[in-house]
Amino acid sequence: MQRPAHEMIERYLYEVARRLPVTEREDVTQELRSLLLDGLEDREPGAPPDEERAVVELLRQMGSPQQIAARYQPGGRSLIGPHLYPVFLTVARYTLIGLTAVMVILPGLSLMGTTITGSSLGSAGWVAEWARLFVESAVFSLGMLVLVFALAERVMARQAAPIQAKAPRPFDPRTLPAIPAHKEADRISPGRMVAYVYAITALFVMLNFFPRWFGPFFFSWSAGGGDTMMTAGAIPLSALGVHVPVAIYDVWWVLAMALNLAVLRSGRWTVATRWAEIALRLLTAVVLGMTIGASSFGGYDAAWVRAKYPEVESAVPVLNWILLLTVAWMLVATVIGTVRRLYREARRAPSTSPAMELHPRA
Repeated sequence: MQRPAHEMIERYLYEVARRLPVTEREDVTQELRSLLLDGLEDREPGAPPDEERAVVELLRQMGSPQQIAARYQPGGRSLIGPHLYPVFLTVARYTLIGLTAVMVILPGLSLMGTTITGSSLGSAGWVAEWARLFVESAVFSLGMLVLVFALAERVMARQAAPIQAKAPRPFDPRTLPAIPAHKEADRISPGRMVAYVYAITALFVMLNFFPRWFGPFFFSWSAGGGDTMMTAGAIPLSALGVHVPVAIYDVWWVLAMALNLAVLRSGRWTVATRWAEIALRLLTAVVLGMTIGASSFGGYDAAWVRAKYPEVESAVPVLNWILLLTVAWMLVATVIGTVRRLYREARRAPSTSPAMELHPRA
């Protein structure tokens, strides 16, 4: 087969495959390649003698990559489709395991410092409170998880679906973009990206709508009248002397959501989105640096802690240092990671400019 004709087929197969789940790409690619080669061999006598023209006509008859990918999508609409459902189950499973561990380990540790005996734990008061907290936390976490994955499902569905325009142009195989030189590095892991979107969205919701509960979580116990009661509390980051620039973080969150949804929509990394990610990493370093600058090591709101939760005041300075050292470590890791990304991008030899790659042709 002539080189231009072979390259056109490979471009076509690549554009179809990148719109499909990873587990289906190889089988579908082999099936389509076999159909195309068979179609070229079975050309009618009146078919174009030029092999490249024959490939163009055959691909036009097959349809655009979007149309072909859409045919391999499972029928019917679902809230979370088969592409993301396995990842959704994994994230949900680990979310529930982590939540259960927190709801078991923390009350157990807090109980060790009390004089409450095992016999008094048979009362139903603390059990009802524990069950209420667990159910509320699980419903909130899983509800947000479903919303994020459902949004990602709609974004990815638009990638595979054929674009309906007012005046659709006929598909021209000769306009297929070249296969990226680093196509393995350009491919994405949709499940991992959606899990990341879920994590930053949970952080956004907690910082903006539930700041009182965003901080170290603990349980306290009390016994009286033959009943044992358990109460839960949290020390906000501001009371611990850790001050997050929420407004700047919100800007970062909007940009991060836009970038991740754009990458999910296109199905791969491009020159423009890779550089956008580097810029976002720089903004991440700014947010972390501003957090450290606005906070104070060893400083906390002693009056607030003493008035609300005097039983844990002795642990607050330690928590302050742990949190700020964690933020400092994240800052160093972000800077190092950004430098590595910059070096990697500088060594690339892109064939197109970032502006051309922002919206890859289909």
